[in-house]
Amino acid sequence: MSRIWKGVGISISIMVIAYFSVTLFVQSKLQTVKAEVLEENPEITSVESINRLGHWGEFFTEYVLVVNKEGDKQYRVWTFGDGEIKDEIEIND
Repeated sequence: MSRIWKGVGISISIMVIAYFSVTLFVQSKLQTVKAEVLEENPEITSVESINRLGHWGEFFTEYVLVVNKEGDKQYRVWTFGDGEIKDEIEIND
């Protein structure tokens, strides 16, 4: 009986480690994209939010960010992670 519990404990430990590894990787990638956008576009004063579009296994991943620029105007911008903005729209409050 103790072998079963030991196996269950090891399985749960592996799943928890895998979950935290994936979460850490995703957060690291989002921070890298945020830094690239700020570096490539000096008119952007801050990034309010960032999200990844697409699903696991897709070759090209697109990101959408809500940014502040030109004073306090907010824009939604799209990029593939290289910092180059592909499209943008002003967000009307």
